[in-house]
Amino acid sequence: MDPAYAYAVTSERERIRTELDRIATRVSGLNLTRLEPFALTIHSCAQKILDLTPGMHPELPMIGLSGINAQLTVISRDYLELTKSANDYTKDSVVDELLTQLRRDLP
Repeated sequence: MDPAYAYAVTSERERIRTELDRIATRVSGLNLTRLEPFALTIHSCAQKILDLTPGMHPELPMIGLSGINAQLTVISRDYLELTKSANDYTKDSVVDELLTQLRRDLP
């Protein structure tokens, strides 16, 4: 693997982890009333990431507000792990953009 490409992959994957941490911090700081208007947006982001994950294409169930942060976290970490196993980093920039946009949409 070209060392420059390896650095870019690491950087994108680190940005994904950073965005995920930022989102988790924001969501955990919201009470359920404040979180409710964003539930569909968070779910949609998680579903898009699941669709980009190799071998994982089920429909993501809607769960209660108290579990939505955990659901996004698990889906995103599964994406990172399964794409690493498959040595397929081609969609990292898309996932990074999805998470960045979600973070921007949250209060």
